[in-house]
Amino acid sequence: MDHDLSRDLLELKAQFDTWRRTHRSPRAKTPGNLLQAALAICDRYPARLICRVCRISSKTFSRAAASTSSPKKRQSNDLFFKIRRCVDMATLRLLSLYRPHLVDDLFGLFV
Repeated sequence: MDHDLSRDLLELKAQFDTWRRTHRSPRAKTPGNLLQAALAICDRYPARLICRVCRISSKTFSRAAASTSSPKKRQSNDLFFKIRRCVDMATLRLLSLYRPHLVDDLFGLFV
């Protein structure tokens, strides 16, 4: 199996193996720098393959991925609602040309 994997994944595997030989407790947390290195190659390899080769718990890997991606989700949601509000305001302006009496009732929703 090792001959099919590329160098960066094999280097990461070696780092995890070195850490496993040198840490004291079998229940010790995986160091953050190793998890960050695993997340860094996640765009080139499936998460399942990284977990299997490096012998990382999928739960540990997914928690690390979630902790690094949470702020990005919040920013994209904010952008979605800003764009949606702009579209709604444009629709409201267009509606005001044809049905001005409806706009007075609806305008309070967008301000």
